[in-house]
Amino acid sequence: MTLAWQIRTRHGRGDVPWTNLSLLGSGSDLRGYREGRYRDNTIVYGLLEFRWMDLKGLDTDGAPLFGLNGVVSWIGVGTMGSDYLHLNCVLPNFGVGYRIVVQGRMAVRLDMGAGRESTGFYFSFNEAF
Repeated sequence: MTLAWQIRTRHGRGDVPWTNLSLLGSGSDLRGYREGRYRDNTIVYGLLEFRWMDLKGLDTDGAPLFGLNGVVSWIGVGTMGSDYLHLNCVLPNFGVGYRIVVQGRMAVRLDMGAGRESTGFYFSFNEAF
């Protein structure tokens, strides 16, 4: 079992082009919001994630041998605004996911995240716990 967390922020000053504004809602932050829907100069978000992989046993040295299946669940919250003094939009987030290891540290990742009036499904093949 693993309890992982992250807190991130990003701030742009001046006349930031629309395509370079900070955004919330992607497969790597607040899963469940449409990517690009929430953009502004400043974002702040935090995630708390619980991860579990099935345990097959222990090797001869006592190190754990993990199986191929895993699950994840998370909760998070984000906010954004024109600057740190004008953060104006609170975006709650939660979700669950399934992982299956296909080779080494490479896994197929299936996630379903939800937020305020929004839900998203994510499928990817990458390094995941």
